[in-house]
Amino acid sequence: MLIEDKVSGTQLIQILSAQKDCNGYGFDIEPIKPDADKTSRLMGISAYIENGTLQFPQEEQPWWDEFKKELLSFPGGRYKDQVDALTLCINYAMQQ
Repeated sequence: MLIEDKVSGTQLIQILSAQKDCNGYGFDIEPIKPDADKTSRLMGISAYIENGTLQFPQEEQPWWDEFKKELLSFPGGRYKDQVDALTLCINYAMQQ
């Protein structure tokens, strides 16, 4: 599980890691420390979206409408969490 290691994410990492250490089950945690702001991270992967390297579901999924709205309204939209998570995941995958 990727968790951004800042603000409340740091506390969540500590809680989940302690839980796993205590009872032997839980999630493998990968703390992520982004090296740029949300807008810059999206710009960094925008070519993958535009050229089709990063593909989204062809079928309508229950989450798709809200995700698409958030992506298209970024950075001026009300919500940014899904777009932020997308950039963190893609950047993490590219480093592997």
